[in-house]
Amino acid sequence: MALVAVVALVPLVVAVRAGQQGWTPTSDLALTALWTRDVFSNETPLVGPFSATLQMANESDAPETVNHPGPSLYWALVLPYMITGWSPKALLFGRVLVDWACLGGIVWLCRRRPRPTDPTILLLIVGFMYARWEADTLVTPWNPFAALPAYLLALVASWRLATGCAGALPVLVAASSFAVQAHFGYAIPLLFPALTATISFLAQSGSPRDALERLRRLDSFWVAVAIALVMWLPPLIDQVAGSGNLAAIVSNSAGATFDGPIPALGNVGRALGLPPLWSRTVEGSFDLLSRGSISEKVVPFLVVASMAALMRATARKGDRDALTLLLIAMAALAGGYVALSLLPRASVFAAHAFRWLQPLSAFVWFALAFALCRLLHSSARRAQTRSRSAHMVQVASTFATAVVVVACASRAVFGPLFEPEENAFVAAVHELRRQLEPVLDPDATYLTISGGDAFIAGLGSALAVQLEPEGYSFVFDDDRAVPLQGWSRKWDGTNAEYSLTIMARWDSAVPASWPPERAVASVVLEADREDPKDKLLVWAEIGRLAQAEDSSG
Repeated sequence: MALVAVVALVPLVVAVRAGQQGWTPTSDLALTALWTRDVFSNETPLVGPFSATLQMANESDAPETVNHPGPSLYWALVLPYMITGWSPKALLFGRVLVDWACLGGIVWLCRRRPRPTDPTILLLIVGFMYARWEADTLVTPWNPFAALPAYLLALVASWRLATGCAGALPVLVAASSFAVQAHFGYAIPLLFPALTATISFLAQSGSPRDALERLRRLDSFWVAVAIALVMWLPPLIDQVAGSGNLAAIVSNSAGATFDGPIPALGNVGRALGLPPLWSRTVEGSFDLLSRGSISEKVVPFLVVASMAALMRATARKGDRDALTLLLIAMAALAGGYVALSLLPRASVFAAHAFRWLQPLSAFVWFALAFALCRLLHSSARRAQTRSRSAHMVQVASTFATAVVVVACASRAVFGPLFEPEENAFVAAVHELRRQLEPVLDPDATYLTISGGDAFIAGLGSALAVQLEPEGYSFVFDDDRAVPLQGWSRKWDGTNAEYSLTIMARWDSAVPASWPPERAVASVVLEADREDPKDKLLVWAEIGRLAQAEDSSG
């Protein structure tokens, strides 16, 4: 339990430090915050966040605007966000609760009967992985990162289901649904281990008729069915009576050009090779994907051969836990390889969507270490050197625990938080809000965000997160910004007195009319710190409206 507490404290301490630093959601994170506010309204979201990956994957002239499948991420974040009076910092702690729920689920599944297992090896790997994660990966509610712990939980649930633990089925359904709804990129990596686990579980009943009868009598089966219905009802409603998002996902995927199976070998090899990806800090999204060297493409074959040898040895020993773990790990590896083979070439610009390679590598290494330890323990028992073997295992476990505890403490207390560019963006939001504060009328209810750049939509969304709880409603009036960021608000007819316009230019030269005559705030945000001439110039303009017009984003 002490190791569980240490691992659980890492995201909490990082979230507290980020909150003290003044973190506020911007861009995609701000859009997530705005959607989360709508969960208990009459405009509750039925789909997930906007998908830049699927948008870029479709190389046709007119790709459909598409979102990720479902709103589960918003459901997970809404309670702490609402309880704190819509404080943006609460989103960090909502993400921490997701991590804690998944971590608790992993420990609970490992200790479940009929075959309880010590989760120490997995907790050591997860703890070291947490210690290597960047702050945004660890605590921000960005959908590709928020789904990471759920993906790992789904892999563990697949393993436990394959061993015959019926209670793992609802957990598998809930964790898989959460991950896939948050980001469509988790669908194929989870499909293979989930199917393998289900088939293995049903095969223990003998004939198909006996398997179906067993399912019908299991309470956990009906709980899993209820969870699936609740979680997938909103996307189905949207498909039938809304935007048809599920069909749009299929349509955009069909319009992609794929990278193919050979480059996928290099990506898998980079994840599994030495040092494995779970023990490394990913220096930016682009470090995840590459075509890989010849040696990296050989690594997957070596890993699969090692797993096959261990499977044969554990089968001879009658160790069902280790055997099924290796089986699920191999299925997860196959799912990851297929997903990377279907990697759209354009999605290299959204490589963050493939961060599941880190927990995948952690699970595969856990399977190898677990099976090897079980075999060594069995051999020591047969050779009547059990006490000596147990002592060596205890010493190794203590040393590894100490290393992980030190790494976790160092990461949580002294580790870096966010990149300088992100800190500059957050500082710009706070500065613009500070300069606007004296001139914003508390009775104003209409705020217009305009501009044709993604950064404008990101800055506007960040301001919206701060001002919407005060009664402001918002409209994006630029056609290109709305589908790019996937968010819009419709004016509700409330009389408005003020309009705020935010504009930007990608230009090193300050306009001759700078600042605008009616400007009330100006912020210079360095977009590229390596080129001081490349700056994002932002200014705000407020004017009284004679009559508010109905507008939509």
